Amino acid sequence: MPRFAVDYKNLVSFDMQPGNIAFLRVSGMPAGHYAASVRTPNGIVRVQDDTPFQFCPSAEGTMLILSRGLGEIGVNVPLRIEWGQVASATPCVEDQAEPDTDDCIVGSWLVSSYPDDLGALFANVDRSGFIFNFDANGTFSGMYSVHASNPDGVRSDIQFALSGDYQLRGIEATSHDYAVQTFIGDFDPSGFAELTARNGTITDLTSQFLDNSDFDLWAPDGTLHCEGDSLSWEAIVGGSFVLTRQS
Repeated sequence: MPRFAVDYKNLVSFDMQPGNIAFLRVSGMPAGHYAASVRTPNGIVRVQDDTPFQFCPSAEGTMLILSRGLGEIGVNVPLRIEWGQVASATPCVEDQAEPDTDDCIVGSWLVSSYPDDLGALFANVDRSGFIFNFDANGTFSGMYSVHASNPDGVRSDIQFALSGDYQLRGIEATSHDYAVQTFIGDFDPSGFAELTARNGTITDLTSQFLDNSDFDLWAPDGTLHCEGDSLSWEAIVGGSFVLTRQS
């Protein structure tokens, strides 16, 4: 650069990432009698030596203006120019990170209501053994243990272990609703289902239960709601699951 000169460099291709802001640093200006400025939408701003200047670049690029005053003839003085982007609390593009699924669902849950609840057929229903245990690793286990009876002696006893996998994704702009990406499971065939008649005769319905029960129909129909000690979802088969946290 001559002893008296001005040069222009258009800084382009920043490709700003969410959560970042652009920066420019020019080092070594005093020794070489340099000056640097940046043309911004608000005007030309002088850049201080070795001090990062943060800005949001335009699509057409950001003009860097370099000028040099009177310097010693024949002496080359190094000038260092750096530009790029860094994380910022005031980014050019807001961070679009996916909402966290949090750990709300993780824990042990007692089912208080579910589709085809035996409460519609029996006067007394014990659901205290109907439990879901959701682990943080995306698996769940539990027990479908429900005992129902009528005053006339008719009763139903169902007990099957259950297990499966789940995957949730947070929904933007809500902190309690989650999109269900995976929710599949099965009943352990070692369980049992029995119906006791008024005269005390017990009929084994285990095979019929396993042949006619599809656990995946209990899966959430798209979303579930988890808030504090309450968990609920609309099932694919219709009807609702309502659960209360145990731990």
